[in-house]
Amino acid sequence: MADRANFNKSVKHIASDRREEMGKFIAHLKTLTPDEFLRLPRRDLERLTMTQYAEVAAAICPGLDLRPPTDEPEPEPSRKPTRRSPSLRRSSMASVAASVIVAVALALTGPIVGKYSAETELVRPTYIGSWPRCARLNESIDGCVYVPRQHLPWNYVAHLLGIDIAELRDLNYHLPASHVPAGEKIIVWRDLGRLEN
Repeated sequence: MADRANFNKSVKHIASDRREEMGKFIAHLKTLTPDEFLRLPRRDLERLTMTQYAEVAAAICPGLDLRPPTDEPEPEPSRKPTRRSPSLRRSSMASVAASVIVAVALALTGPIVGKYSAETELVRPTYIGSWPRCARLNESIDGCVYVPRQHLPWNYVAHLLGIDIAELRDLNYHLPASHVPAGEKIIVWRDLGRLEN
């Protein structure tokens, strides 16, 4: 209990010291000229409450009126929407209409595109010499022949094509097992289409 009483006494002593110090600080600020007051560091001004700041400012500049304005400012006239800025309602309606049109167009063209794409089956002759050339090696090509400009390792070619290396070597049995030589044809066939004579 005695510790609590000593603590309370210390808190009161610290608070009175703070009030006394703040009183001296405010008295010092009131003696400054307006130029000196403006050059004070920010940390000194942040110590003041709004009331204390107004009190110091009134002491430095007696003719200064620091009361908030009592007259309410006139509201700004509302602008009428121009033709360039459509109302929210009109723009919402336009976006809904555009969405419906796009959805209907997609719904109607989907079966048509699917029909034609399903009918185009990949057909290649059994003679590989007449197959088209592949522009590059990637996972989307099929039914073509690629001719590399430099020696390539089998695992690199298989990785680019996304085909198992054993399957790729079986298909290209005419090439050496160590690597794909430059200028030799790599056959790319995924068995998705059919071969014809």
